[in-house]
Amino acid sequence: MKKQKIILNILTFSMGGACAWAGLDVIERIFPNKNLDLPAVYIGTLVVMVIMYIMILLHTFIHETGHMIFGLLTGYKFSSIRFLNFMFIKGKDGAIRLKKYKISGTAGQCLMLPPEMDNGTYPYLLYNMGGCILNLLTGIAAIVLYNITYGGIVSIIWLIAGIVGVFTCLINGIPVKPVSNDGYNTLVFSNSKTALKTFWIQLNIVERQSRGIAATDMPDEWFKYLEDICEFDNLINVSGYVTAIGYYIEKRDFEKVKEMCIYANENAKEILPVHEGIVKSENLFVHLVTDMDKDRIEELTGKKCMALYKLLEGQISMYRVWYAYYKLYKADSQKAQKYLDMVNKAEKTYPYSADFAVEKQLLAYVDDIACNNNVAE
Repeated sequence: MKKQKIILNILTFSMGGACAWAGLDVIERIFPNKNLDLPAVYIGTLVVMVIMYIMILLHTFIHETGHMIFGLLTGYKFSSIRFLNFMFIKGKDGAIRLKKYKISGTAGQCLMLPPEMDNGTYPYLLYNMGGCILNLLTGIAAIVLYNITYGGIVSIIWLIAGIVGVFTCLINGIPVKPVSNDGYNTLVFSNSKTALKTFWIQLNIVERQSRGIAATDMPDEWFKYLEDICEFDNLINVSGYVTAIGYYIEKRDFEKVKEMCIYANENAKEILPVHEGIVKSENLFVHLVTDMDKDRIEELTGKKCMALYKLLEGQISMYRVWYAYYKLYKADSQKAQKYLDMVNKAEKTYPYSADFAVEKQLLAYVDDIACNNNVAE
């Protein structure tokens, strides 16, 4: 894993270095036949940084669009596409609406409904690598345009666009386990039928969520399959198991959730921080609404766990956990109300209506516990 992180860092710094080289070209064109003094360097650096930032955003759009295009070409159906926190999602009436949704560590995401499985498989290569392919094609095209237009300031824009495009392709396409990028996922799918089916189930779950269908109204066998995953040798399988934990939270089978969280903690040696945060936070929630185990609650609100929870900022489920924490454990109605207000504020922009309704029901469940325990308002 350390070697893969080193590769990712090398690629990232190489992209910055290549853009810095482009910056020297900018300076020479803005200040031709002049000595490179400090103001000239500042101006050139600023120009490159602004162009680079814009191109990173542009290639995020290109990357997610690539997933969508190649998904459609291989039989997938559109479900949602997100750029930064802005999500375009297809609802149950077929209309596409703009919502807001945040996932820590991701600049975008394109989710689609896959074709039916045939003999345990389905097309996955082009959908997963489509973003990298489009980044590479547009990057190469931009470099060609740079050479054609060489001599003008506009050509620098093409150069930086090309550099960012090629490196975006490499950063996402070269398998890197710590971030579970496109290359890593594709490699896993080629070697694990369990991971391939897990991904198929997850895409189907998300598509139904976008149509306002609750997890408890989806096929039970999907979640049973995810629950029974015992091969934690890749991040896809672990993410599927975490999805199953959310399902049992919705069903209020809290003892099952406790068991699953313990199993995940003991066996998921490689897990994305955001997924580890979900496991820890849901484990905290079930202890709050069941046994009120003080030692476990203190452990699950320790420094390490709090760092993981920061990755879940903006998630309705995390607001629900903190509402329960302050309502039931701290008996601090003012802070609890703060998180309830956050939930209510998110209602209009939250993309998954059935999930939101479930979270509201769980908040009401917390209120019932508080009432029965005579927790002060």
